[in-house]
Amino acid sequence: MQKVAVDSRTKLMLFTGSLESGGAERFTVFLCNHLPREKFELVLVVFSLRGSIFTVADDVRIINLNRGYKTSLPHILRIIRKEK
Repeated sequence: MQKVAVDSRTKLMLFTGSLESGGAERFTVFLCNHLPREKFELVLVVFSLRGSIFTVADDVRIINLNRGYKTSLPHILRIIRKEK
């Protein structure tokens, strides 16, 4: 009988409005680029990727909602349920 490897990492989902300029955006990207991958599986949810100036590591999965804040709640809830 073969053992199945289980991913023991914690899935961490971070949200930001954009990847343009700003302190919150810079800190979110810093977290994505520097958190240990052996402990965390990272998912970055962005409301809009237009005008991105920050670079996120390749192993961070980015979900672009491509919509405004007011219409995003149902989509965010769907993503959270799916990513559980």
